[in-house]
Amino acid sequence: MIPVGNYPMGVAVTLDGKKVYVTNLNDNTVSVIDATKNKVTATIPVGRDPRGVAVSPDGKRVYVPHPDLGNSMSNNTILIINTATNEVEAAVLVGEFPFGVAVTLDGKKVYVTNLDNKTVSVIDTATNTVIATIPVGNNPRGVAVSPDGKWVYVACYEGGNKGIYVIDAVKNKVTATVLVGFFPNAVAVAPDGKRVYVTNVISDTISVIDTATNKVTATIHVGNGPIGVAITPDGKKVYVVNGGDDTVSVIDTSTNKVTATMNVGRNPNSFGQFIGSLQAQPIFPVANFSSNVTEGYAPLTVKFNDMSQKATSRIWDFNGDGQLDSSNINPVYIYANPGTYTVNLTVSNENGTDSKTAAINVLTPSSSSGVSSHSSSSGG
Repeated sequence: MIPVGNYPMGVAVTLDGKKVYVTNLNDNTVSVIDATKNKVTATIPVGRDPRGVAVSPDGKRVYVPHPDLGNSMSNNTILIINTATNEVEAAVLVGEFPFGVAVTLDGKKVYVTNLDNKTVSVIDTATNTVIATIPVGNNPRGVAVSPDGKWVYVACYEGGNKGIYVIDAVKNKVTATVLVGFFPNAVAVAPDGKRVYVTNVISDTISVIDTATNKVTATIHVGNGPIGVAITPDGKKVYVVNGGDDTVSVIDTSTNKVTATMNVGRNPNSFGQFIGSLQAQPIFPVANFSSNVTEGYAPLTVKFNDMSQKATSRIWDFNGDGQLDSSNINPVYIYANPGTYTVNLTVSNENGTDSKTAAINVLTPSSSSGVSSHSSSSGG
């Protein structure tokens, strides 16, 4: 047992499994645990009554919702902790009473449930600004994102058992609702993205949702008052924290049956992704390129150099028309006509994509330039 703060509630584990972050509801702190030593290495002051917590895939930032409860720190915000300094470095204003939080696997977006105004805030982590606010059901609590970042699942308690709102992350719009048990609270998505697991606190069950059909395919009876849920990195087991009877239920995902029940401490509460792994975290491509010139008279020959990292494929669009012009590493392109052109390089690997743009300015030839304007363009 590792002593932390008063009334620990939210838990987040880094992808490499080396650090654990715990929100302490009653003393307004976040405990940082070194998982290799099972020891608290830092205690970070945050806003009053912290609940949810999430850590970025690279482990550099921790996101903690801070509701408006009348204390001196920024209210109704997401507090962003720099893990290198263990200090709050920014606060992003979101909706009323932020509760749950989740980060996409590429680390580019954060989703926050706002309990009191029935919305989900979408934060761009590059700018720490809210880029969308999505209406959902009453009392949104837990939130989880599919591994590919395309779908967001939100647990809403509406005084009954209407529960999971499915958000299209591209359109920032609810596209489906899924009926689950009574008082849905926490949500977890399987590593392959094919199933979603939901705790139903009053029903004492876990609902299993098939993401292809958005229908419940199994209802699993667990302990009393299931409050938290997390899935192992291999997707073979689901762990459920039961706050009502001080136990943790272990579910075999191949059979949807409870295979073990473990007694733990009094009033366990684990809201968040509380399982980590020692597996290597996914490596995403980073787009980058250079060119021998960025401006010149038409016809202008430009040599491009792909400087991207961890990319296995690439698509060049030399003139901003959205069409594939080349897939070569270092292509050459001739701009025949004057104008300002946007070059877009999109690179990919098995884990995702990234893009970079730059401008090429092609000037109108003049008599003094000594350049003929009669030429045609071609792709490299």
